[in-house]
Amino acid sequence: MNHLAFIDCETVSLIPGPATIWELALISRDEGEDREYLWHIRPDLTRADPRALAVGGYYERCKVAAFAPGEAARLLSPPDDTGEQTSPKRTTSAVIAMDVADRLAGAHLVAANPAFDSSHIAAFLRAGGECEAWDYHLTDIASLVRGRIAALGRSLPFPLKVADAARAVGINPDAYEAHSALPDARLVRDIFDAVMSGGAS
Repeated sequence: MNHLAFIDCETVSLIPGPATIWELALISRDEGEDREYLWHIRPDLTRADPRALAVGGYYERCKVAAFAPGEAARLLSPPDDTGEQTSPKRTTSAVIAMDVADRLAGAHLVAANPAFDSSHIAAFLRAGGECEAWDYHLTDIASLVRGRIAALGRSLPFPLKVADAARAVGINPDAYEAHSALPDARLVRDIFDAVMSGGAS
């Protein structure tokens, strides 16, 4: 399958590992249709970085903190045939790994920090007995914006934070909840669309 996937994850550590992701968002775009997915996974926190937990708001936002490590829930699933949202489902990280691997197979990943997100997701998939099968060409949203702005004869700083990339193409990043996986994935998606439609004139 050849499609776009806008991704973001919140982790318990900067260093990728088999159980570092606690929140994973994916917006899959296939033939112009966007479908959103959001999972919360109960990690083993014995080696967690307290700062990483604070930045992502783990204790304030994690919906599965009371679960045992390895248990998880899909919090948002695409509408069914009637257009209704299905209920969140309690499951395991291994089941989620299989679901994520399938949805990302052949996808072109777009993210604010694709090297970071893809490495954590790859470790998570491998721990669940799956394999990362997305296209190895990753799209960094900041580089995409920098190229667009350079084509207009202007320049942007290095490194370019996602909030500044958003402003450069006329998007208010304050309208999105920072360090929350699904809003972050939506922001990346909206920046991508702005660039591809010729935004920031």
